[in-house]
Amino acid sequence: MLMSELADAADSGYEQYFSTFPQATDCLLNWTDEEKQLLAGTSLESSGRSIQDIFTTDILPHLRTAPGLFPEACLSYESFRRAADLVQTRAFHMKADNWLTGTSQESTDDLYLIPAIDMLNHSSDPAQRNTSLALVRSEVEVTLEDGSKRRFRDFFSMKADCDIPAGAQILHTYGDLSDSQLLQTYGFIDAPPAAATAAASSKKQSQKHRKKGAAAAAAGGEGFSNPHNYVLLSMRVLLDAVRVVAAAAHLWPAKKAQQLLSAKLSYLSQRGLLPADNPDQGQLMITAATPMPDDLLNIVQVLMMTEDEFQQLQQADQEEQKQLQQQQQAADAAAGSSDLAAAAAGQPSAPSLDL
Repeated sequence: MLMSELADAADSGYEQYFSTFPQATDCLLNWTDEEKQLLAGTSLESSGRSIQDIFTTDILPHLRTAPGLFPEACLSYESFRRAADLVQTRAFHMKADNWLTGTSQESTDDLYLIPAIDMLNHSSDPAQRNTSLALVRSEVEVTLEDGSKRRFRDFFSMKADCDIPAGAQILHTYGDLSDSQLLQTYGFIDAPPAAATAAASSKKQSQKHRKKGAAAAAAGGEGFSNPHNYVLLSMRVLLDAVRVVAAAAHLWPAKKAQQLLSAKLSYLSQRGLLPADNPDQGQLMITAATPMPDDLLNIVQVLMMTEDEFQQLQQADQEEQKQLQQQQQAADAAAGSSDLAAAAAGQPSAPSLDL
């Protein structure tokens, strides 16, 4: 829809709103191939089909089925990228808020472009944010400055969550997003206040240098402070590291390496630490809140065991399983004896608990 309206912006009812749009943003849609190379080794490293290929192959044929809505003048890739850029960087996913019941419900696929409100900046720090936005579905009567009253339904409400001093920045949240997600979608990272101040004061730095800093921070470098940051560690990378360390430390004979690792992966998948299907192709999430999760430590500990240590672990597990089975059998036998004794006495037996 935005592509269609922008194609004839001068005659659009949204012309004044369109005039507030920036000419371009720093979201990844607008990065050059050279700039995208700065993301090598990060979760944002380009893979798969290009955006232009997706537009030409998947999107353009659908648009051409509605020539009255999408005239040929707006069907270029540049027009699509411009509209996608604006929607990606300015649209809101909303919660529907009912002021009568006080309930809120997450919207699903609905996106909204909201004049003025889309100029607010984001903060991942709840202590820094001071506003909340809601889509109000109930009908509300409002008294205007001249004393007249008007009724509104289905409107957006931006509320101050606290007293905001004069001159303070009005901050909102775009969602619980990591720095890589923020960089990909909006073209910035959520730098800590000190880093943000330093960047703002250095007005001579080029756009390329700003993107280098953003890419480094998205990779976990200086400026790492966003509590929603995470890294996806692939099992392929972890297994490669295990093989290198094991070979250097001579933890097991080279001819047994693959067989031993396969047995360990099977063991870990049976205990729910790795997926049952293709456990060597999974991923582990490492978050800023839990940089060294227990599951990762347990997986690495098992993978780095020598052959003797792994056999001892398996034997210990077998002994534990045997003891649990014996305890269950004893409990079942005790429950059966209780039922027989109660039947002999002509009394109902007490209900047994499944342990």
